Amino acid sequence: GEDPLLQGRMGVGTVRGVQSNDIYSLAKHYTLNDQETKRGSVDEQADERTLNEFYVRPWEIVVEEQEPGAIMCAFPRVNGTKACSNEHLLSDILKGRLGFNGFVSSDFNACTGVDSFLAGTDVCGPAGGPFNGPALRALVESGELPLARFNDMVFRVLRTFFAVGLYDNPPPGAFTGEQNQEIAADVLDRNEQISREVARAGSVLLKNTPRGLPLDDGDIDSIAVIGSDA
Repeated sequence: GEDPLLQGRMGVGTVRGVQSNDIYSLAKHYTLNDQETKRGSVDEQADERTLNEFYVRPWEIVVEEQEPGAIMCAFPRVNGTKACSNEHLLSDILKGRLGFNGFVSSDFNACTGVDSFLAGTDVCGPAGGPFNGPALRALVESGELPLARFNDMVFRVLRTFFAVGLYDNPPPGAFTGEQNQEIAADVLDRNEQISREVARAGSVLLKNTPRGLPLDDGDIDSIAVIGSDA
């Protein structure tokens, strides 16, 4: 959205709703993830003031008012450096100036190597990716990834598990690797009801009420709705 304050307020509400269920919110994408096309190769250019006042500002609001357990770094380059390997974005701003206490997780295959861990990414997804498992252990044992940084990565993940209640109230199968847990029928029914209500309310773009336009039937002969989605 164009309004960083509105973005921040919407983010706060979303994170609060998610984390009220003893699970952590993984907010994304930090930051300047402004386009889907060629997101893996685009280089977003922004001076420091624009970066902080416009693009970082929503994240500042979210971290201050309802800190998510995790934040996902993005694919694009920002001022020449990949977002998930951008020390200025992750360590200087997010974990430094904003004081974010949770962990940073990459978008799917958005890490570039040990430089991502050193820059401030704590989890490089997917779990079976090229920078995890034996490869990550080798980085730590060789000293290429300092033990202090590795400990910080582990601490941030575990801290989030405790902070949001996930450790004390884990969803079924959360720590056992079980998948496809059956969801209760009443939960599915309620979810369907809420989804339908939200879709119906959100589909009304023009509503002729005193709080809306209003339109005077006597003065309007026709209304044109223009655009590819009209």
